[in-house]
Amino acid sequence: EAVLPHSTVFVMLAGEATYSKVVEAAEAALDCFILRPYKVNALAERLDVARRRKRELSAIFDALEQGRLDLAVTTCLQRYQGNQPYGLHCARMAGEILLKAGRLDDALAHFQRLAQERALPWAQLGVARAYFAVGDSVNARRHAEALLRSQPSLAEAYDVLGRVQVEQGELRQALRTCHTATEITPGCNLRLQHCGTLAFYLGDRELALETLDRAVTIGTNSR
Repeated sequence: EAVLPHSTVFVMLAGEATYSKVVEAAEAALDCFILRPYKVNALAERLDVARRRKRELSAIFDALEQGRLDLAVTTCLQRYQGNQPYGLHCARMAGEILLKAGRLDDALAHFQRLAQERALPWAQLGVARAYFAVGDSVNARRHAEALLRSQPSLAEAYDVLGRVQVEQGELRQALRTCHTATEITPGCNLRLQHCGTLAFYLGDRELALETLDRAVTIGTNSR
C-alpha cells in the first residue's frame, strides 16, 4: 500500500521452516526470516545486516519515495553493472520498477539479459511476466512452462501460467494451475480467492467452497 517507507525492515519469526513459510517470506520480500527459538544476539546480528543494506541502498529508496522511478532504475543498474554490494538485489529491483513504471519493453530486455547472464529462476520468471505484460501470451506461456519444468514448486510461475490460460480461454486448465499454486502456498489468501472464484464460475462447487472457506478463515486474522 506504500504507507510505510522503503527503508522499513521486515522480519518474520516462524516456528518452523516449512516450504510454504519460506515461499511466503520470499514473496513478501522480507529482510529477515528467523526460526524460533532464537538467541537475541542472532536477531541483533540479522537486524544489523538488514539495516546496513537499507542504508547502502538509501539513494534508491529516496528516489522511489519521490516518485523518480527513472532515477531509481538508473541507480540500481549502476550498482549492478559496477559490481557494487547488493548489485544482484538491485538488478532485480530494477526489473520490478520497470514493470511498475510501465516501461514494459525495457523490463523485458532487462530480464532477458539477466536470464542469459545468470539463469536465475526469478530472472526467467521476470521474462515470462514481462511477455505477458506486453500482450505476448504465447511467449509468456512458453517461458512459464519451461520454468516450471525445472522449478515445479515455483508458485509465482503458476500465477503467470494461470493468467495466460485464462487469457487464452482455457479455464479448466487455469483452474488446475491455480489450484496447484494454492497447494504450494496454502497460506496465500489471494491465491485461494483466485482459485475459489474461478471454481465457482466453472461450477466446481466443492472446490469453490473449500478454497473460499479457507480464504475467509485466513482472512479473518490476515495482516
